[in-house]
Amino acid sequence: MKKSLFLFLCLFSTHFLFAQTESKPAVQSEWGFDGQCMLSTDGKYGFVNFGGPNIQLTIKKVKISVGMYPSLRYFDANGKPDLTPSLGFGLMLNYKKLVIGLPCYYVGEENRTVATFGIGIRLASKK
Repeated sequence: MKKSLFLFLCLFSTHFLFAQTESKPAVQSEWGFDGQCMLSTDGKYGFVNFGGPNIQLTIKKVKISVGMYPSLRYFDANGKPDLTPSLGFGLMLNYKKLVIGLPCYYVGEENRTVATFGIGIRLASKK
């Protein structure tokens, strides 16, 4: 009985023995921030755009996204500067930290949609 118990322990205890290996703790969770800030204009209006919900395609260091972009719209109406919130929709291209965007906005006062062009910076924390 003692020999069979000893043999059983020797055979199955070697499963847990590894020579010169480091055991790495399993990562439970990761956190991070990924967004962008961009300035865009159509010549009449100025927009400060922030990254919102989007669908993106990533190829190496380039990200192409289509999405909604919450923004602040600045314009000068009759000599009085005005700042209003706005929601844009359009394309955005990210390369490393550079952001190039083509968002479109609806302007209710003129009952039309304006297309803008802008550049900005990508804000991200390392994970």
